[in-house]
Amino acid sequence: MNQKKKGAVAVTLLSALMFCLLPVLVSLSPLAETGPNANRFNSAGMWAAVGQILVIYAVPLIMYILGVRGMKIIMAVFCGIGLIICAAVLLVALLTAISLGQELSLYYGLFVWSGAAFIVNVVWYIAAFRSSPKHQQAM
Repeated sequence: MNQKKKGAVAVTLLSALMFCLLPVLVSLSPLAETGPNANRFNSAGMWAAVGQILVIYAVPLIMYILGVRGMKIIMAVFCGIGLIICAAVLLVALLTAISLGQELSLYYGLFVWSGAAFIVNVVWYIAAFRSSPKHQQAM
């Protein structure tokens, strides 16, 4: 596996870890109290969400490692969806806190984690699509 591919795999694993912990953090935040379908901490729904995220990350990553052509593009689409989800979590948490008149400090962990996951997904694009040093010198 070349260095560029190793970097993309490493950032993908970090993104998977951060995204898997997002439902856990949401279940620990006041958002868990917003409705009957919200995941409670350590509930079957929370663990099902974590498991689904792991599968969604694992299948394309394994195929990418095995060298399936075009898998990087599919992973880029998933990464874009992850960016949208992280931004939505930030926005929903902020709007929920404001509309319910809650302290924003109750959501700091969620804000920081979602923001960090957003940044990691942006870094994934850089790691996956950066050109090699030979191409950069030729340009």
